[in-house]
Amino acid sequence: MKKNIYLLLIILFTIIFFQCSVNEYTGLIQVKNHSNTAMKNVKVGNTIITSYLAPGNYVDYWFTTPIKGVLTEENLGVHESQENIEWELKPNYWITIFARQFGDGSETVVLTYSKNGTKDNEKSLVSED
Repeated sequence: MKKNIYLLLIILFTIIFFQCSVNEYTGLIQVKNHSNTAMKNVKVGNTIITSYLAPGNYVDYWFTTPIKGVLTEENLGVHESQENIEWELKPNYWITIFARQFGDGSETVVLTYSKNGTKDNEKSLVSED
């Protein structure tokens, strides 16, 4: 009986481990709120990534088909350097959408991405000022 339980647990952990990873078939959009204001209706095109995210929290959104469109957020707004960019978010990428406070006190939303979840080739269109 114990062997069956252990075998079942090994199979279950294997399935979970391989299902929740960024690979050529799966992508991850992680929305992080590093601001003092709640994020509302974060969307890329017509796809709602999250409808509400309190300050200090994050949410993961896994996807398997490309998502196309402009990044929008209802409460804070998108950083001016990314306002009208037509994104095409594809599987095999780790995308981070985060709200942050800039040096001038403004809080806006930005998007960064990296292939296969590696941070060494992270791309961002926003300076770190």
